[in-house]
Amino acid sequence: MKTIELVIGSLIVTLAYASFQLFSLLDPIWLFIKAPYLLCIFLNYLILLLFKDWKSRMSVLLLGMTLGDLVYSGLLHFHSMTYVALSYAWHDNVVMVLTANALWRVLEVLCGYIFASSQARVLSEERKENFTQ
Repeated sequence: MKTIELVIGSLIVTLAYASFQLFSLLDPIWLFIKAPYLLCIFLNYLILLLFKDWKSRMSVLLLGMTLGDLVYSGLLHFHSMTYVALSYAWHDNVVMVLTANALWRVLEVLCGYIFASSQARVLSEERKENFTQ
């Protein structure tokens, strides 16, 4: 079941990446925000909605972006447009997206640590109050 979930998730990321690239080819939204930044936000938001496990997120992002770039390259080749699949620009995008995902994971761990330490402090204060009564 986990394998099917990973395959479907990577298919969703593949289609989202290819769709975003086609959309950025046609729409000049990057006049306000650069397209790689929008891609980073969009894919990380999508992957956070799909998966809870950080290892699954990272692997599906990498696989989905790889397959998405190949799909995008195939679509452009079909329409006789030149595009180099898995180029240096693609590597830059992958590093940015995976780094943002890793930073999100660091924030998750940090928030969990802060929550656990605050709960431990509250529980120890309650124990002291119960012991003195």
